Amino acid sequence: MEILPDTQLPRLTVTARWPGASPETTEAFLTSPLEGAIQQVRGVEKIESVSEEEQGMSVARITVRFGRETEMDFARMELSEQLAALEDDLPAAAFRPQGTPYVPKEFQEQTRPFLRYTVTGPRTLETLRAHVDETLAPELRQVDGDVADTTSHKCPLFDEHQRLRVGGNGCNGCNGCNGCNGCNGCNG
Repeated sequence: MEILPDTQLPRLTVTARWPGASPETTEAFLTSPLEGAIQQVRGVEKIESVSEEEQGMSVARITVRFGRETEMDFARMELSEQLAALEDDLPAAAFRPQGTPYVPKEFQEQTRPFLRYTVTGPRTLETLRAHVDETLAPELRQVDGDVADTTSHKCPLFDEHQRLRVGGNGCNGCNGCNGCNGCNGCNG
């Protein structure tokens, strides 16, 4: 049993742009040669492509599916080599093709964090924050991918029982900041 199973999707997306070209021209002179080069990469099982106009520019978008057992780091490297070897044969006005990890459509326009941690416990806020800064944050920063800043400094809006204070002076309902300098929205 794996504690942290491999969640890497065995897919990559190759995107190339060609200003001034029609989608039909892009299909013939950009998308098709890219597909031929991509087929040479070991582990490729399926290639899907779309040539379309996007914001006044023709775009070739190719989704490459690999077998489950494919080592994606090597596949990405081999794909980069194939694309680099093809560059001189592509139209001069076309931008260099870019290979990127596949992102499902459901997550492409996501504006909120995919995962958020909340740390609570029978400790002071300062002790909890120190634990996050010294122990949890360094571990989370080792995760591959886009990992946002894992800690944020907030005004201590909690009482001695770690309950949110309501009313009073200071910042956002806090009864005083107790020396919290520079926190978001803090007046104290």
